[in-house]
Amino acid sequence: MFRRRQLPTRYRLLLFFLFGGLLMATTPAFSQDAEEVIPEDAPIPLVIFNLASVESLMTDIDYMFKTINRPDMTDVVKGILGTANDLGGLDRKKPLGVMLFMKPGVVPTFAPVAYLPTDKLTTLIETMELGPVQASRVAGQTDRYELTTRGQTLELKLDNGYSLISNDIDLLDSELPSPTTLTRSMSAKYDLAISADITAVPEAMRNLFLDLLRAQSEAQLQQRDDEPKAQYEARRAAGMNNLDNLEAVLRDGQRFTIGFNASPEEQAILIDLSLDVTADSTLGENLKSFAGAKSRFTPLIDNRVPMIISASFNATEKDQKVWKTFVESGREMLVNPENVEFDAFDAPMVDRIADSLKATIDTGKIDAFLKFEGQPPNPFVLIGGIQTRNTEALATGLVQVGQELDRRIDETKGSFDINYETHRGMAIHRFTAANSSRWDRRTYGGPPSVHVGAGFGALWFAVGGEDSVSVLGDAIDEVLQPKETDTVVQSTAPFHFVLNFGQWFGLPEDEERRRGRAFRERAKEAFSDGGDQLKFELRPTENGVRWHIRLDEGFIRLIGSGITSQYDRNQI
Repeated sequence: MFRRRQLPTRYRLLLFFLFGGLLMATTPAFSQDAEEVIPEDAPIPLVIFNLASVESLMTDIDYMFKTINRPDMTDVVKGILGTANDLGGLDRKKPLGVMLFMKPGVVPTFAPVAYLPTDKLTTLIETMELGPVQASRVAGQTDRYELTTRGQTLELKLDNGYSLISNDIDLLDSELPSPTTLTRSMSAKYDLAISADITAVPEAMRNLFLDLLRAQSEAQLQQRDDEPKAQYEARRAAGMNNLDNLEAVLRDGQRFTIGFNASPEEQAILIDLSLDVTADSTLGENLKSFAGAKSRFTPLIDNRVPMIISASFNATEKDQKVWKTFVESGREMLVNPENVEFDAFDAPMVDRIADSLKATIDTGKIDAFLKFEGQPPNPFVLIGGIQTRNTEALATGLVQVGQELDRRIDETKGSFDINYETHRGMAIHRFTAANSSRWDRRTYGGPPSVHVGAGFGALWFAVGGEDSVSVLGDAIDEVLQPKETDTVVQSTAPFHFVLNFGQWFGLPEDEERRRGRAFRERAKEAFSDGGDQLKFELRPTENGVRWHIRLDEGFIRLIGSGITSQYDRNQI
């Protein structure tokens, strides 16, 4: 038995996080690299939580504090690690983490195995004993130890440069796959990765789970008392569609991975969420065809505005059917007196709108955009559009429904102005609510109005003050302006979202709201030098689909300043 040296409580908590967290973590993960080197009878982990290396983590920590001109905080972290034996015994250049295995049986059980790269076992044991761990060598073995931590007994086995730690002795005695092989691709791409092998769940267990989920869903999707039929059909269609999508992932999915990387080269935090599926499956084919043609709204895609969302993708036949159910349910809610508490609308006027929407869905392509424009501290304007079919009928329906709403709306709730303005012959209608929220007044500079029009093959809208109509008109002109083919910028992804946080913090402060002001000031400071952009893109890959998120350096400064502020307060 090694002699234990006591550390202050906060340092032992740090060690408990580093080692105890690795021993007990059960966060879903997966990686599979070079399958041919893994023995066929070797158990494959259901999940893996992987840190590329202690060295990469320290590089990220150093980078974070340098962005806020506090390199002294890196010395603080190194000082804490120094009192913890400087994590002696760990190979700082190799991956470490936890593998979670599913054990066979009627009722599934799970066994975690921590893997720690070890350059000197005796030193690693000494380091672990600084925390809430007691170690004793297993009789007759030089590379096997029994560990006791907080009432739990574990065993450590040294295997090819890794200390494997688990409370499942039988699993530890089996021929486990090499952590180096399993995590090679993850460690090369990400500082931290969490990944799950869907195929590691037995098919019978997946089917049992789906059967239970279907039974539960059927019970929840029954028509409720006093629930209008049209509303029930829309809710049921949405619920069954979600269930079908989950079933497709469990049936055809292979692995799901979340990867995090702090990149000094790109001055950003990069996050990937990827789903790999069977190539020749229905889900695989649907994902391959997800990316559609270039959006007609591409000229309006500007990543410098406060916020923009663009979507141009192909919809599956199943999705089209569900969306048409929503449209039909909405139609029924408006025209069927049994479904509404107010006077029903005349069917022909509603049908013009519904038929246009259904014809749009029938094209199998969704093409739309939404964005805020403006320069703080001036107010913002929200504009958007969606490509439509039978747009003339849609325009007529909007006029008729608008006239009916104008007749019905109580003046105390707002006003509806038909043909409030025109642009290139397209009628634009305005609705103004009598009341507005503090968020509306701060964002739009006062009570906003909603402007809607249909023309030029699209449904257009704008929300804001008096300038919103002219901003929408400029957007329409930009889309309609002829452009040389080679100057048109292609849309970056089927789904594209950008949010520039600094511009939102540049809006006038809400004097009535006091909560969160400390964070607001810290965020304004972090974003004052730029680097405030959050970018999200969804696109198909060769094997499935990937969600890519990029957080610019301002977010790293924000995280670093939050940690530093907390540390400085504790030193007072």
